Amino acid sequence: MLDQKIAKNHVLAFDSRDRIANFFDLLGYNVQERTIQTSDSLGINDSNLKNAIKHIEEIANQEGMLRVLLVEIKSVTVAHTQTLMNSLCRLASDFLVVLTDDYERIDFVLLQRIQPDRKAGEQNRASVKARPRVLTVDRQNPDKVTLRVLRRLTYTGVDPLDQYEKLCSAFDTAEWSEPYFDNRALFSDYCLNERVPEMPEWSEDVKNTFYALQNVYNSCLTKDNDSKADHEKFISSVFEKLGFSTEEKTSDEALSYPYYVLYKGDPQSKTTQQPVCLCLKYPFERALDAKDYRDKNAPEENPAFRVVSLLRSADIPFAIVTNGRLWRLYTTKTHSMATRFYQVDLPEILGGGEADAATAFRYFYLFFRAKAFESKRKEDEKVCFLDRVLQQSREYAKKLEGQLKDRVFERIFPHFARGFINSICAQNGRCATELTDGELEEVYQATLSFLYRLLFLLYAESRNMLPVRERRGYHTISLARLKSEIAGNAGKLKDRVNENLETTYSHQKTALYDRLMELFKVVDKGARQYNVPTYNGGLFVSEPAKKDAGAESRTAAFLSENPISDLHLAFGLDHMARDLDEKTLELVFIDYKSLGVRQLGSIYEGLLEFKVRVADKDLCVVKEKNTYRYKPKEELSEAQFQKLDNARATTVSYGPRKGEVYLENDKGERKASGSYYTPEYIVDYIVEHTVGPVIDDKVQGLRPKLREAQKTFRTLQQSAEVKQNSTDADAAREAFEKHSEVVDEIFDIKVLDPAMGSGHFLVEAVDIITHRLIEFLNAFPWNPVGGLLEETRRTILREMDEQDISINPEHLNDVNLMKRHVMKRCIYGVDLNPMAVELAKVSLWLDCFT
Repeated sequence: MLDQKIAKNHVLAFDSRDRIANFFDLLGYNVQERTIQTSDSLGINDSNLKNAIKHIEEIANQEGMLRVLLVEIKSVTVAHTQTLMNSLCRLASDFLVVLTDDYERIDFVLLQRIQPDRKAGEQNRASVKARPRVLTVDRQNPDKVTLRVLRRLTYTGVDPLDQYEKLCSAFDTAEWSEPYFDNRALFSDYCLNERVPEMPEWSEDVKNTFYALQNVYNSCLTKDNDSKADHEKFISSVFEKLGFSTEEKTSDEALSYPYYVLYKGDPQSKTTQQPVCLCLKYPFERALDAKDYRDKNAPEENPAFRVVSLLRSADIPFAIVTNGRLWRLYTTKTHSMATRFYQVDLPEILGGGEADAATAFRYFYLFFRAKAFESKRKEDEKVCFLDRVLQQSREYAKKLEGQLKDRVFERIFPHFARGFINSICAQNGRCATELTDGELEEVYQATLSFLYRLLFLLYAESRNMLPVRERRGYHTISLARLKSEIAGNAGKLKDRVNENLETTYSHQKTALYDRLMELFKVVDKGARQYNVPTYNGGLFVSEPAKKDAGAESRTAAFLSENPISDLHLAFGLDHMARDLDEKTLELVFIDYKSLGVRQLGSIYEGLLEFKVRVADKDLCVVKEKNTYRYKPKEELSEAQFQKLDNARATTVSYGPRKGEVYLENDKGERKASGSYYTPEYIVDYIVEHTVGPVIDDKVQGLRPKLREAQKTFRTLQQSAEVKQNSTDADAAREAFEKHSEVVDEIFDIKVLDPAMGSGHFLVEAVDIITHRLIEFLNAFPWNPVGGLLEETRRTILREMDEQDISINPEHLNDVNLMKRHVMKRCIYGVDLNPMAVELAKVSLWLDCFT
């Protein structure tokens, strides 16, 4: 029942039809009756696709229910893949397709069917939609996630339907996960990968525990042992092996599942121990982000909602949520606890053999065992293993924010501004010092916009908000690919970067900038061929109307007319993308995923009060009281001049030379003193104690209306049981329509920040409102807000369908949809600076991403 161990040498062998068939034979598929197929036999009618296909072969067939096809094609494109899947979608079987044009890059494509939206009584159902789920394998250089997914293709299912569900889980890993864990921004990936292995706990011997849990896995989750009782035994045994004792607690009567308090050690002594963690246990493989109507006990319960209430109502900061397969860790010690968690697929690890005991298993065991929650005194406070990882993650993010702030201000912003100025001067035959204040203001606004577009993309790609893992689609034009190319040319040694880039890139050519402008246009307008929907936000305006005199359009026009040279762009982007690693002393990519949107905004806010200047003479930086000012070198006093060449001097230093670009504010200051934004803990405190009480007062008066709405649903639900072609979903939709006014009342809350900057207070307000409303609504397992979220989900899917964009419906979970609706209905902001307004909009969009 264990998955095959797949290594790089297995993938290197993917060079022919027979080698691909041998691979599936190794994985346990029935490859004894390989048969040649034709386009017609598979219902492929598209002439372009038929002409492109060179060979089709069925290399495995599992009882006619799960079929593996090998398709050789002249050119693998997103369009050809989608057309092929649309054709196969009409057939009865499930399909896994191996698609290639040269056996150097091979696409493993799983067909997922998306059911159409249907109302009760509709006869003419829309056709089922096909969603290709793609893993592109680089035969010469497969990464760790690729090897992990290929291993998961091993046939261990109870039957073909069970195996298909396993394949879906494997492709989830391909879309979201890191090599050994799925970290949804709870911790820093950098700390998990680099710092945790340096902690003393990492060196502990975990083999005995691994084998013990693997025995539990084999006895409970095999083909012969797959009952509900076996699933429950598996979960209970895992908790026991992790060192927990459990105490069941009675839930609110409206909720069907109890919750558990976890203690470390012997259950007989738990009365004298402090509880260390809370727990929600669900049936095996039940949905954890949504209602699940396969669950007969509590189909309307949303575990992601429930854990918020549980953590907010108890004085215990950690909670584990599990369905046996997925094990999630939540905590109150993070911004947006509803959407941030750490997740591990335990059966995948236990089914992987001994090779994973030293790596993947540690990332489960060290974070979920009882000792991870056990507090020990450190200086003046008690901290546990998880506290230390959280603290390291916060410190890394804070350090990263500070370093980026300084580099953006000192080097990156002036560098890009210089690039735009060079472009203007080259076109007009002028010197930089001849530019007017108005022209420099244009450069400043354009550089602000350009810089934040790059920050946006670095952040969004790091969190998979753009489909950067689709190797034949968006990845081909992504910033991730561009920064990797530049880094490869620059090298890893910091003192060699300038020389390497100067020998690679041109002062005159603008090919890199042209690629970026195409990427900006794709984000703005959307593009079917790259599977990117329309963003349509002011930040990425790419085709401004000629008569539009607004700031966004003027900036967009400037960016299109004044390209930065390849050399200038390569220098600036490499400074944004990489930093020196303290251990290896080599340049490594910055972990933008570790930054929050608040930190992203704070990096930017510090630039808003400054202006671009071009030095008309050599300048020095002089300290005056608590700030630094630029002064011409010729104006220095004799005493100051003597300090200038003193390495230890702190009151005067060299500044920009004549013709160089720099930033200063209206006071002539190099950098303003103090913070540009309110510290995070003050933001949290103020919002909690202003917005929180308003929400609490509001929801109290809505309880009778929600009870009435729930009563209506129950009545319609009972009626649906006797009606033909009517379901619980139909009853829920009708009840929502009858009580939609309650939804309007619930979200009739207005929070205004009249000087919002990049939106720190508003981002926190969205989370507070969302958490409070979730806590309130959990008392009503069915409520009309659920109907609103379902309607929103259907609307998004319809819009994506109209744009011909493929997305995973499971990612449109209720928590993110709730945050999205709170942002749209409840949040208002004002700022004197137009760029700050756009910055706040982008911050909120990123934080409420669906």
